[in-house]
Amino acid sequence: MLSKGEIRMDIINTFINVILIGCIYYFRNYLKKKGENIATKEDIHEITDKIESVKQTYAKKNRVRLA
Repeated sequence: MLSKGEIRMDIINTFINVILIGCIYYFRNYLKKKGENIATKEDIHEITDKIESVKQTYAKKNRVRLA
């Protein structure tokens, strides 16, 4: 038979485990989403650079045509 102190420690340990598991789950999801956001930001930057390059190319062709 468990004493009151042992039962109390079991409850405290269970509570701590639940809190830790919740924190791990939260931070795992947080870091996953953060990584997705960073990857998206990098993709947008790359696409923007390509668009600007094409705009500059057409602007140069247009200037030559007008000259």
